[in-house]
Amino acid sequence: MSNATGYIGHSGSGNAGTVTGSGSVWNNTGDPYVGYYTDGNTLTITNGGTVYSATGHIGAYGFGNAATVPGTNSVWNNSGDLHLGFSGSGNTLTIADGGAVSNAIGWIGSQTFANNNAVTVTGTNSVWNNTGDIYLGYYGSGNTLTITNGAVVNNGVSSSGAGIGWTTDAHNNAVTVTGTNSVWNNSGSVFVGVSGYSNSLTIADGGAVNNTVYGSVIGNNSSASNNTVLVTDPGSAARCIAPPAGSASTATTTLLPSPTRTPSGATPATSSSV
Repeated sequence: MSNATGYIGHSGSGNAGTVTGSGSVWNNTGDPYVGYYTDGNTLTITNGGTVYSATGHIGAYGFGNAATVPGTNSVWNNSGDLHLGFSGSGNTLTIADGGAVSNAIGWIGSQTFANNNAVTVTGTNSVWNNTGDIYLGYYGSGNTLTITNGAVVNNGVSSSGAGIGWTTDAHNNAVTVTGTNSVWNNSGSVFVGVSGYSNSLTIADGGAVNNTVYGSVIGNNSSASNNTVLVTDPGSAARCIAPPAGSASTATTTLLPSPTRTPSGATPATSSSV
């Protein structure tokens, strides 16, 4: 199926779209919306199905919308950005069991009222590839990114790399990387609290965060207080992450060494300097 702009839930709630099976394709030359001013809509891409689109939207001014990409060769390929919760709350993206999503910049909770949105990437060979930055809670609060059970998230650099809690309104956003071979590969800096407060990054149970090029910042501006990075065990690793001298954040930081791991689809860190 091909179209320009695609809508699942334009004027009504509780709608569902499913793309399933190898060779099944939904081709959007424009932007698809899973919930446009509507709630409780779903998109499922499974069993090798594929969706192509420009900029993807899950929960644009909507609540409780969900996209799920489970299974090997199940793919959502965005040539532009991906927005989860564009002024919408309680929306989810789940990439599981070898599914893959790709886009330019990844936005989770990008606008005002974009709260409590969640991305979960779980399972070996499950990958979220961002060629640009990732922003978790640009204006929104209570948004989460969880990388677990051997999944991998990659991001490039279009401006800074990755920001958790960007503006003064952005608080209680959280990234968790947990489990052996669960990896976040970031080609730029990770900012935990640029201007926001009480944002966090937790690395546990053998998870790893690799910053390939630049060092990172915990509590960047004067308003950025009580942001934290926590590494819980010797098998977990945070590379190139440290609070800056004179940081305004009261971050609690524990950094423990571990060997470099390079799971499928991951890129190892090339620098260990802070």
